[in-house]
Amino acid sequence: MVGVRLFGSLPTGTTATDLVLTLTEKMRKHGVVNKFVEFTGDGLSSLTVQDRATVSNMCPEYGATAAYFPVDAQSPKYPEQTVRGALVHTSAAQIEQATRGRIVGNFFSVDLAAVRQGIEQLPWVRQVNVRRVWPDGLEVSIEERVALAHWGDDALVDIHGERFAAQTDAALPMLAGPAGTEAEVTRRYRRFAALLAPLGDPLERVILTPRFAWRLKLQSGLSLVLGRDTSELPVETRLARFVAVYPQTLGKIPQRHEYVDLRYPNGFALRVPDMKG
Repeated sequence: MVGVRLFGSLPTGTTATDLVLTLTEKMRKHGVVNKFVEFTGDGLSSLTVQDRATVSNMCPEYGATAAYFPVDAQSPKYPEQTVRGALVHTSAAQIEQATRGRIVGNFFSVDLAAVRQGIEQLPWVRQVNVRRVWPDGLEVSIEERVALAHWGDDALVDIHGERFAAQTDAALPMLAGPAGTEAEVTRRYRRFAALLAPLGDPLERVILTPRFAWRLKLQSGLSLVLGRDTSELPVETRLARFVAVYPQTLGKIPQRHEYVDLRYPNGFALRVPDMKG
């Protein structure tokens, strides 16, 4: 058993997914593989049922057997959610529509694969397990997707780096890249965000161009051009070097930074609006 104590509340604009990514990084370092994780502390009061579900559903990411929360003021709201399907983005009505015409025959002849495939067509559903429950029932277990970021203008990418066709009003970062690069861009987003953390300027956008060059944009508006990966100077090395020298260089410039080109082997180029001298 491992206890995790949460304090305070999530800052404005921060999502449950941001919290999960931070918790995952810390728990991987601590080591919670095959352990039960219990969340406690005053910070729980600000987490909704949906937020807690997001944290619990990430168990495979940080390796725990299970994660759970104590009974508190939020607990009575849980049955209300289960009546609507115990899912955040997928309703009971959608599931009923998806399985209509697929549940035919008797207990032994109903095609479980057909039922599963129907539900898997729903945009927020990642995985479905369907099994028979004697004497006349079907038990359906659904793993819903947890959105990590927007992908381009018309899709999302989940925490597993899988693209899916859905929309959300949540304040999420923007990722984009050539077809088939979703998993790699997601992996790099996490790595870039960790490297940039000391700056206190959240990563807002990660673009992998058709020429496989990397471009980043921070919440402050600063654009970082990393270029293409090379064996001699990987883009992560360039970014780490920039972060290391930032306090002694850009950090001392009072003007707002606009653009930094990190493609140079021994330095970087800077553009600052209205800078003279």
